[in-house]
Amino acid sequence: MSKTSITSQLHGETITITADTNYGGAISIMNWTAANFVAAPAGAKGDNGQELQTAIHSQAYPGSWQSECYNPTEGGSYTDEGLSSSTEVVEMAGNENVLTNEANMDLYANPQSGSPNCPTPKNTTIMSDVVLQKTVTLGFNPNIPQAIEYQVSFTLTSDYAYPEVNSVEVIAWYFPNPNGVTFNTFLQNNPINGANTDVTANVETEGGNGLIQANYPVILSYANAEFAGAIYSPQVQALNNYNYDQFFYSSANDMHSTNKLGLAFYMNNLVIGQPYAFKFYLVIGSLADVNSGLAALIQAYPPPVPNISYPEYQYTFVDNVAIPNLYPANVGGPAATYSISPGLAANTG
Repeated sequence: MSKTSITSQLHGETITITADTNYGGAISIMNWTAANFVAAPAGAKGDNGQELQTAIHSQAYPGSWQSECYNPTEGGSYTDEGLSSSTEVVEMAGNENVLTNEANMDLYANPQSGSPNCPTPKNTTIMSDVVLQKTVTLGFNPNIPQAIEYQVSFTLTSDYAYPEVNSVEVIAWYFPNPNGVTFNTFLQNNPINGANTDVTANVETEGGNGLIQANYPVILSYANAEFAGAIYSPQVQALNNYNYDQFFYSSANDMHSTNKLGLAFYMNNLVIGQPYAFKFYLVIGSLADVNSGLAALIQAYPPPVPNISYPEYQYTFVDNVAIPNLYPANVGGPAATYSISPGLAANTG
């Protein structure tokens, strides 16, 4: 077992981030004051599918959502249980406030025994042939000490069996619940005015990116607002294939109960040998810290401007014939205001 930690300061208290080879180099500890912001229970009750990590869901069974049947997972396999990791850590280093590592990701389903969502695994070996690299930087912007820069890239090697992919969890951030500080309140942050809307009930019933504004960041907060965390990415674009996602999990085994924030990248086919790279930001602290951190990140690293279009450039409408529904697509950032020019003619019918 090997651990590597980096540190920085927020309000005179130390933020500590630790990557652990028992979890394939995934981040198993993110401490600030009295809270650990990552679910990674130690010992034989651990879950190497949690932590703070990257994973890929391949379509090993087309038309079936057996998402663990070819599921490269940074943290390790289902049977590792926090005691070790089947992911091969090639290199892991920490230099004051910068953590780097490279790993050959394993597959979550054990080829002999499978996993809960893959009773009949497709893989005959535990390794996935996916190379993952990441760089995590604390204090990258001295004006936003509560923000963490996270860069991750992965490459499928020539031996990768199922490039037909349902989704990539660019980052999957599992929070403690109910163990330790309970992160159980989901708040959707409006990047235009900074207002938060409690969407906990929506997440419990819908999960995923089913929220009305999937391109708006979601904060996961301790109920009394003493602790909170969020993800922000300028790359997230409305109605495109890159979204914030969030899930509420409840398990009969409390060690596996957790709530989750993430970034999901949806693509039908990944290209063998092509690196896929992403940069985004994590924000931790109190809820007030997270709110101010998101606002500062959005100002310093803004999303792209709105880019709104309709399926056709020009439409012809006929008197007394119903106009069909027309749905615009926005492949840019959120729109703060809009106007119509020239104005629409009054209905004289």
